[in-house]
Amino acid sequence: MLFLLLVMVKLLEQNSAVKGALYEVTIDSFEPVSNYDKTAILLGTIRLTRMSRNNFVVTGDVEYLKNFGNEYTVRNSLDRLIYAKSEPFCDLFNSPYVFMKRFREASGVPPGNYCPLPKNRYVVDNFRIQDTDLPLVALKDTYTISVEATAVADGHRVIAFKFRVTIK
Repeated sequence: MLFLLLVMVKLLEQNSAVKGALYEVTIDSFEPVSNYDKTAILLGTIRLTRMSRNNFVVTGDVEYLKNFGNEYTVRNSLDRLIYAKSEPFCDLFNSPYVFMKRFREASGVPPGNYCPLPKNRYVVDNFRIQDTDLPLVALKDTYTISVEATAVADGHRVIAFKFRVTIK
């Protein structure tokens, strides 16, 4: 049985006609954690909008009041799956992932390895999160996804977002 599942997954990966997720995602909430460091970042008008099934757009502006480099760590976590990953800011921001490359382009950041990110007002212009960015398979449930940036020197929270997501 396991062999059959592995073969099916391999076929799905190789079949270019199969795109996107086999489930539906709804974002129940997208909000910053209230006690973030307003001397480091101002959120402005940043918002997340659902465009269609499993397709979302992030637009708005955010102002960095300090330069952001590897003196900050970004931690992503997903409840119930005991998943958490921390990376230095520049390592994540300059990573070769297509998702991050598209985010940098939508944010008007110059191409290439660009860090530290200088203090500035950045406008996110229609950054698309598409169904092809999602895992092929996910368990139906409601999850909380947390993204948090903290200062390496003293561990204080600079910014944090929580997403409440339902998989149907």
